[in-house]
Amino acid sequence: MKLAFLLLSALLAVNAGLVEKRGAAKSGKLFVCYYGSWAVYRPGDGKFDVEHIDPNLCTHLVFGFAGLGDDNRIKVLDPWNELVDEWGSGKAAFRRFNALKNINPSLKTILAVGGWNEGSVKYSQMAADPAKRATFVASCVQLLKEHGFDGLDMDWEYPANRGGTPEDKANFVQLLRDLKAAFAPQGLLLTAAVSAGKGTIDTAYDVPGMAQALDIISVMVYDMHGAWETFTHHNAPLYAHPNDQSGETKYFNANFSMNYWISLGAPRSKLVMGMPIYGRGFTLSNPAQNGFYADAPQAGIQGPYTREPGILGFNEVTSFAYKQHDLPLVL
Repeated sequence: MKLAFLLLSALLAVNAGLVEKRGAAKSGKLFVCYYGSWAVYRPGDGKFDVEHIDPNLCTHLVFGFAGLGDDNRIKVLDPWNELVDEWGSGKAAFRRFNALKNINPSLKTILAVGGWNEGSVKYSQMAADPAKRATFVASCVQLLKEHGFDGLDMDWEYPANRGGTPEDKANFVQLLRDLKAAFAPQGLLLTAAVSAGKGTIDTAYDVPGMAQALDIISVMVYDMHGAWETFTHHNAPLYAHPNDQSGETKYFNANFSMNYWISLGAPRSKLVMGMPIYGRGFTLSNPAQNGFYADAPQAGIQGPYTREPGILGFNEVTSFAYKQHDLPLVL
């Protein structure tokens, strides 16, 4: 079987965003940027540390991620990178991240808690218990104030899914209300990263209740397609493809997702549409069949920086795919 590699990525949309964000801080629009702290461990030119961030590009910078400890307190997941211990060891990424506000005083810095790797079960258990919620909320206020963050981004992926319970939908709103009540007197922001998938939205979110508590709702309009499927498609399609008619596939596009959140009661002023700066890759069965829904039994090659089959970062697309392998791209 002949194999060829195909990368499908919304690069045009990404480039438009990169142009727009240079004026974001002055436009009055929200422009929320996430920093994946694990990028500091990537090799060579793939390494991305706090000092590589331009603090004038975004209105809000989100540091990913903190986690949830067994004691129901917010937990620093990489103390060596993020803190400094009593002997002066550690890279102090929290301190350096928040020091970016010295360069751009209007910048807001936010700490994200959760993420895909954290799972859902322990958040479900914490949110269901008033005492555990109180412990979590108090620990969040303490950590945010101690390190100079302006707010918290709740990235529970996802209530009522991945081992959660149906009660998570109501419990998540109660957790957000508890956080908001504690944050408001401290002047802290409360935001959330949420699913773009209709099935998850329907089971996980009481949108009107969330909208009352949250300052920003960031919809993760990406990872809609990838190598877990056996056909090619865009990572983050803006609109549905004519062949997107089966099952949930017709809902896997930004146009539907953002309008669905609005229809359920999310204020436009609080909504932010997520945009990836990486592509999902596939290995084709037949190089001549390389459009949408082409047979793709395997993930694409991994890049030298992200080092995960089926994903190439924008930096890898430009420096690796184009220059070294002359690979076909569909934009």
